[in-house]
Order: sequence, then structure tokens, then C-alpha cells
Amino acid sequence: MARQVSLVGDFNHWDTKAGPMHEGPDGAWCLAVALKLARYEYRFFADDIWCNDPAAQEKAALRIPAAIVCKMHHARLTRSGDLHDSSAPMTEL
Repeated sequence: MARQVSLVGDFNHWDTKAGPMHEGPDGAWCLAVALKLARYEYRFFADDIWCNDPAAQEKAALRIPAAIVCKMHHARLTRSGDLHDSSAPMTEL
């Protein structure tokens, strides 16, 4: 289990300290991020290790390889490592 997880991407200038997530009682890591409807590149930074979103539909080729998320307004990371829009219905795994 991770002790610290951050959502890091082009929307916060890849700053690993800018998007700390909070672990809920169900074990899901959560963070609400207000973003304009657009394409964003991001990764998770968990316990000083870069992690891709295993549920990403597309990968980008960058200096820091990143997953791509479209139309994401509120990020919610589940225990299994999936990222979801928390404003949309979600089934916990």
C-alpha cells in the first residue's frame, strides 16, 4: 500500500508536490482537480515512484512517459490503481 500519492501532469507543471491525493476510508486515493475540458497528460507519483494509469486508453511519448486523460474534471484513484472522473458514476473494485 502506498503512503503518499500525487497526481502530476502538464496541468500542474509536473510538480510532484502540487497534487497530493488523500486516501479515503475505502483505500481509494482521491483528489478533486478543476480543469477545463481538454486533453491532459499525467502520471501518478506514489512513494517517490512514477506510475502510469493502467486504465489509460492512450500513452504519450514524453521525457516522462505519461498517460492521457480527456474530459477529466475530478480525479479519483481506486485501490486497484484506476483513475476515474469522480463526478461520474463509479464502481469500486
